[in-house]
Amino acid sequence: MQTWPEVRGRANAHSAGCLAIAILSWTLQSHAQPTSLPQIAFLVALRAQAASGSTSINGIYRGTLGKQEIVVEIGEDREARQAGSVVTGRYFFRHRGAAIFFEGGRLKDGSIRLKEFVYRDDESRALTGGEWRISFSGEQGSGYFCKCDVSKSPTVAGGDFDISVKRVAADIDPAYGYPPAGDPEKDPVYYKLLLDYSLKSDPEVRISAAIAYVMQTDARFKVSAPQLTRFPDTKMMAEVNGDLAVRFRDGRLKSAACMQNVQGGVEEHYAVTLLTRDLLNVVQGTVSFCGGMHSENTQGILTYDMHTGDIVDFQAMLKKQIDPEVLKKYEDSNNMFPCIKNCDPDDEPFRGLLVELYMRYYISRPEAKDENCKVTMFPDRTGDRLYHNSDIWPARNGLVIQPVLQHATQGCGPEINIPYSEIFPLLKKDSALLALLPGAPVAEKKSIEKKK
Repeated sequence: MQTWPEVRGRANAHSAGCLAIAILSWTLQSHAQPTSLPQIAFLVALRAQAASGSTSINGIYRGTLGKQEIVVEIGEDREARQAGSVVTGRYFFRHRGAAIFFEGGRLKDGSIRLKEFVYRDDESRALTGGEWRISFSGEQGSGYFCKCDVSKSPTVAGGDFDISVKRVAADIDPAYGYPPAGDPEKDPVYYKLLLDYSLKSDPEVRISAAIAYVMQTDARFKVSAPQLTRFPDTKMMAEVNGDLAVRFRDGRLKSAACMQNVQGGVEEHYAVTLLTRDLLNVVQGTVSFCGGMHSENTQGILTYDMHTGDIVDFQAMLKKQIDPEVLKKYEDSNNMFPCIKNCDPDDEPFRGLLVELYMRYYISRPEAKDENCKVTMFPDRTGDRLYHNSDIWPARNGLVIQPVLQHATQGCGPEINIPYSEIFPLLKKDSALLALLPGAPVAEKKSIEKKK
């Protein structure tokens, strides 16, 4: 039997295709016999790839790495082949969803060596130590993964690290980047496979016999959002659910993009604070760390008009519904509670009213006794933060006010629920809110409903 150096020398003298055939022939005849079907498949693919030479490997592939399902996006710069060939891409385990990048090129035998890396916060690369050696034949790819230098071994490592994938689409996003929110069109197959994952549904929350919702969660990305399951107007339910589904999808994509960093991650949750025949209010809370010194905490308020499907500005609605006589008491509130920047003078009376409502309950809280919080929260010091920048939303038992503060002082301004019994007397006598919010005086509510 010929030695491997002899076989390799004769094959190299002819072509890469001959080399691949020689590898397969010598392996099957020698002590280096493959021990699994994936090993044989790798060598067969290597022969076919070397023989074809010009077949593009670009595409989206689906298959397995060991026992885990993976999705692979890979592309080869064919113009750079003469200079050593550049192959780039990314892949994710379906049960995790976070992309791992790779880059490499072709070895002398035609197979491809890929080195895995992830991005750091400063966008520099960090090698993971993982490498692939893979060959493609037609729509199939096979090879192996290991924490080693795969260029030193043309044979498959075997065991739990065999790679077997099949192409499902030829188009790729050359930038391998996540699209902006709401626009996953650059790489539709990749993102469809990324989002094709079983969601966890919490038990149904019933508001009444005709109104209910469930919370859905993608556990991989720690993102959750509601979906209505019962509502008297099924058309309206479908419209609102459609908008919530788009926001849920965008949150999942945003989290997946952030997880491409070494320590990145996003948690995004929606809390249903009020659901009636007239209104749906959800509070979106997002904690993200996608680089930088600190995590970023943001909050969004979505108030749906359940008769039109439109999202309404509840704070602006509330301001218009306050009795003008009530607001007159606070016309000089800017003197008491100075607004330092970005303030609308017309908002001063409304800001003053909110100051009083919030402080009525805040003063007895432990945060009010903290010296650092006093500087931030008390109106006689820096009153602009609390009332020019605050979130206001309706809940089941009252109106919730929460200051929007900088990262270092967020703990000073908890959300406080103001009972509706203190809100209703402040509204105009014919305020539409009396018919929309729960707990309004029955006589006034019926009067408003007759006018609608």
